[in-house]
Amino acid sequence: MSAYSSTKVGREKSDRTKRKPTNPTFEKPILELSEEAQLRSQAREVAEQTSDIRPDVEQLIAEIQKKLKDGSYLEEISGQAIVESIKAALKEESETLKSESFPSDQLSLDP
Repeated sequence: MSAYSSTKVGREKSDRTKRKPTNPTFEKPILELSEEAQLRSQAREVAEQTSDIRPDVEQLIAEIQKKLKDGSYLEEISGQAIVESIKAALKEESETLKSESFPSDQLSLDP
């Protein structure tokens, strides 16, 4: 056996290539990463792909803080404006119905 030969004498190269796996998934990576390191790497990739929402969030926080200072935010949350608009719509509807109602003599069933 020669120290410089990597194949046995009498074997062809085609036999050697048949033994090697052709699928690259069978090859071991040079450096094995721990599961934690893999998760960190995936998290970094996802973070790089997503857009930065920080400016939008800061703007919303500023708007909420402004509304809290002037008191309009509590009105929005409590729904006072909505309740008032519903009451106004109901009042308007009832007035419309009253104006369109028939006189009492037309409602009687007597001929």
